[in-house]
Amino acid sequence: MKRILEYTVGDADAGRSVKQILRSRGYTASVLTLLKKREDGILLNGESVFVTALVSAGDRLTLCLTEEDSTALPEEIEIPILFEDEDLIVYDKPAGMVVHPTKVIQSGTLANAFAFHMAAIGQVARFRPVYRLDRGTTGLVVVAKNKLACALLSGRVEKTYLALCEGVLPERGCFDGPIGTEEGSALRRCVRSDGQPALTCYERLSVGENWSFARVTLQTGRTHQIRCHFAEAGHPLLGDFLYGTESPAWSRHALHCDTVSFLHPITGERIVRNCPLPQDMASFLKKS
Repeated sequence: MKRILEYTVGDADAGRSVKQILRSRGYTASVLTLLKKREDGILLNGESVFVTALVSAGDRLTLCLTEEDSTALPEEIEIPILFEDEDLIVYDKPAGMVVHPTKVIQSGTLANAFAFHMAAIGQVARFRPVYRLDRGTTGLVVVAKNKLACALLSGRVEKTYLALCEGVLPERGCFDGPIGTEEGSALRRCVRSDGQPALTCYERLSVGENWSFARVTLQTGRTHQIRCHFAEAGHPLLGDFLYGTESPAWSRHALHCDTVSFLHPITGERIVRNCPLPQDMASFLKKS
């Protein structure tokens, strides 16, 4: 699949090189390398140029991005799509689904569903999730259809989560503790002094006899950050067998990414999408 982008050089960029202009727009070194591999990857007024070429006001810069096909096996899996254009897809991922194939899990993943969808609409695109959700976490996942969109969105998607946890949380607060891998475990994370900085903030929405329902925002994006921080504070998520107590009432940890907000990496438009609570969390709140 080709993605053609065009820019008209303004007065502020006159005299700069193509590389300087593109890097100022967020183009990474790997994206520039991809463009340079094609004869028509970088055109200045219709002519192929090197990235060192200098531009003048009014010049037309045309870029041609190409994508490799997905390496995942296409599988027809129904997953709600809340937004789609030629650069992005926003999925509402169900519980139990792995985002990306692993050595052990090669089918039933979001990547498999993406590959099938791309083939169905006649497009070629490699699977590029901007971020990942744990297998048990439900909700919104933003997937880029090209390398540029993925690079420009990395770390720039604002997400909010809804969580059910054990115990009564204060009305609001933040958990600020560096997170690293727990010794002796390849999976569990813990708060440790030599870990990566991590900040998790929450607002309590409702409370029961021994549970709390909260909206959670992340200032960082560490693996298992919400699960680890809540457990460290004595409030593990309901159903979290890894950090809390396994319960027959829950087949997963009660965590849902309900809102994403970001500036579209190509158009600059503000995109906001929401999705409802999954049935297990909604039923718990209704019964409680």
